[in-house]
Amino acid sequence: MTTAPALTPIFDDLRLLPIRDKVERGERLFGEVATVLDAQLHGKQWVLGGTLTLADLALSAPLTVTEPANLPLSSYSNIQSWLGRMQKLDAWKKTTV
Repeated sequence: MTTAPALTPIFDDLRLLPIRDKVERGERLFGEVATVLDAQLHGKQWVLGGTLTLADLALSAPLTVTEPANLPLSSYSNIQSWLGRMQKLDAWKKTTV
């Protein structure tokens, strides 16, 4: 794998970790990011307030794998509600197989 020089140490470190350590690291990082997003969504319909924006689309796209990846969303009620609203959008429905 060829990576940008600045990213090489990150990928080299990941290659050396046993798989369980990689999973635990990923779960920890997910939790950190999910905590921030959940707080941002508190009291809001959409990421930036009352209107759907590109931010909602960009942030929700990676969450399409939460179920198959078994990511722990149960602790993040604001994300769950927001993701539910995203999944009800006609545009979202047209992109899922």
